[in-house]
Amino acid sequence: MAARLVTSTRFTNGKLNISVELSGPVPDTVELLVDGAPVLTLLPPYRIRWDTQELDEGERELLVRLTLGSRVTVSDPVWLTVDRTPPKWVSGKPAPADQLVPVSQVVQAVFSEPLDPASVTADSIKLVAGTEVIPTDAELSARGTEVNLRPRTKLPVETLVEVAIGQVADRAGNPIQPLESTWSWFVPGFLPLGEPLTAGSPASARADYLQIQTDSAGNPWVVWVDSETKSAHVRRWNGMSWEQVGTTLESGVEDSLLSVLSMRLDSEGFPVIAWVEQRDRSIRVHRWTGTQWQKMGSPFALPVWLPYPILRTDGHGQWFLAFTDGYDAGSRAYVWKWLGDRWDLLGSDFKVDPTKSLSGMGLEIDTTGMPVVAWTERDASINDTTYMSRWSEGQWRQITNPMAGLLKPYGFDGQGRLILSTLAVDGKGACPQIWARDGAEWNVMGAPIPGLFSGETIARVKGFFVTEGTVAVVIEEPEAPGLRNSFFASEFREGVWRPRGGILRPTPGTYAYDASFVMSQSGRLYFARIEPSGPPPEAARPIRVYAPND
Repeated sequence: MAARLVTSTRFTNGKLNISVELSGPVPDTVELLVDGAPVLTLLPPYRIRWDTQELDEGERELLVRLTLGSRVTVSDPVWLTVDRTPPKWVSGKPAPADQLVPVSQVVQAVFSEPLDPASVTADSIKLVAGTEVIPTDAELSARGTEVNLRPRTKLPVETLVEVAIGQVADRAGNPIQPLESTWSWFVPGFLPLGEPLTAGSPASARADYLQIQTDSAGNPWVVWVDSETKSAHVRRWNGMSWEQVGTTLESGVEDSLLSVLSMRLDSEGFPVIAWVEQRDRSIRVHRWTGTQWQKMGSPFALPVWLPYPILRTDGHGQWFLAFTDGYDAGSRAYVWKWLGDRWDLLGSDFKVDPTKSLSGMGLEIDTTGMPVVAWTERDASINDTTYMSRWSEGQWRQITNPMAGLLKPYGFDGQGRLILSTLAVDGKGACPQIWARDGAEWNVMGAPIPGLFSGETIARVKGFFVTEGTVAVVIEEPEAPGLRNSFFASEFREGVWRPRGGILRPTPGTYAYDASFVMSQSGRLYFARIEPSGPPPEAARPIRVYAPND
């Protein structure tokens, strides 16, 4: 006489089917025992739909006891888990409201107890962006408490992504408790690249005069002045982390402070840096040789006013440096060229009206390796006029331009044409209009570039870049009047300006300012900016570098 107990499930929150398979003589009684105590007697054909509501939750031992006269036999035990508690969502990656989610993020949901594998599907747990469902593959871990959602494509940037959990249940059939709040996060257009940059301890960081460039491999280089250490610092991204480049650039004058940096990389990918020495009022230029910092010529002596030096190169060994000898009436502006062992002045100054003051200056190098300067002269009534000149055949030749008022960014497109930006007023504020110079004529490049945000905002061009023959502009615009600026790129294709990539927004909880940016040869746009955690200048001022979220 023997028995085998069969249950329809090992997990239940209510009823389950029980049957007993007998062999040998027919017993007088067949009893079901739970944890050693009889709970019911089964009659032929020894099958029943049993309600477990009287049992406490937990794991229970089920046995069948057979009695024939004085003979008693029990079956092998069957373990049953009684569970009436719905599973809960415990945690997730990304965390709710996360603002720094990469596009390749694998989403993980952790639950309070193992789930029924049959209930975990791409239909019962979804990723939703707006009204669109993102195709994913749902995987339940071996423990049954973690679900990994692997998107089949990259997550869309500049989008709020939400996890929608539907008919998911535990192994006893209890449906999941509804989430107390929405589980969603934002996929930004840019992500921080490595750790914040500081000269020493983060608490004492005092960054100023930030510059960023990229080498031919697309690796960013960052230079800045730290007013706490009174020195300049250079870091290079090696693909995994930020590494220090050489020793810090110290002032050559006692108790002096380096300030107002300008940096470009040479043809070997090494930085050349020009800075202002405050104590002796000079401009100094140094280059990194790969092993040490080396002087490029003698210091430039300056008047009382400390200018902003502008360092530029054609990328093939030619170097140019522009600065003014003041901004008041009578001040002048110059461009110098590096001859290999010294700096040589290109012609004379190019100011039009010597009685006016200077209120801005720019320097760019055209595709033939010639410098093009722009500067703004201001009269006593604070009226600004901007001029442009190109170095050609041993002299400065003035260029007519449509630029009104203060100096605005300019550059060159993929055809080598001189291009510049002005502001076009529209119904909601102002947006950039780009012009290209064809021969002696200026023509607009498409319609004005629309801003990305609603409201009466002003969108301004901050710089031009060319990648694969296509011109792109970096634009700053606040999401609403009075807010700090966000940054994005737009490119000119088939006669139309189109957004390129995502948006770099202000970092919540910081007073981000002084953004510097560069576009690599492959078209990746990097930003670096100073991000104090409180109002400057008292708060620490570390640097954050951002790379596209791609």
